[in-house]
Amino acid sequence: MATEKRSATKSAKRPGRKTPAKPAPGATRRPSTARTAADDPGVGASGTDQSKPVVPAPLAIEPGAMMQIQSEYLQRLKGLFESPESAQAHDRRFSGSAWQQSPFGWNAAFYELNAQALTRMADALQGDEKSRERVRFAVQQWVDAMAPTNFLVSNPDAQRKLIDSGGKSLQQGIENLLGDLHKGGSRRSMSRHFWSARIWR
Repeated sequence: MATEKRSATKSAKRPGRKTPAKPAPGATRRPSTARTAADDPGVGASGTDQSKPVVPAPLAIEPGAMMQIQSEYLQRLKGLFESPESAQAHDRRFSGSAWQQSPFGWNAAFYELNAQALTRMADALQGDEKSRERVRFAVQQWVDAMAPTNFLVSNPDAQRKLIDSGGKSLQQGIENLLGDLHKGGSRRSMSRHFWSARIWR
């Protein structure tokens, strides 16, 4: 008899499948606290929280467009090296007679080639518009800053003016630069026309 009682006790304590407890008569059921898409716009249809900031897709250039830019760049670059004496830039900044002479003409044409290639690549970027605008702005700043007109060694007009003025044009340019920096014009010193307008012209 004792053995039968112990066996019955063990079988009663043996874990089995639990059944949900029935609510007591008169008890109210608690509403679910889970958020749904109807309750919160930040919750998606799958129940996941969609309120986190969306990371924009990386910028990229379509392979076909990139190959075309590279092909045209290499073709024009080959022409510059094969006929350096006929190299000529089409930008109005290089329209003076001094810019038609070597090495200034070739240097201006080489700059124009690289500037156009960089600009085309920036315009060909695919992605969110805000990031594309930032890239285009940065490229344009670099292109403007590296123009041959911004440097005495590569600007024949500035060299002629320096000789004709007996060095006064350089002195005046440095004074303009220091004056702008003193006024807090460091940003202006990197702007599009700072060096060419304030120092060499």
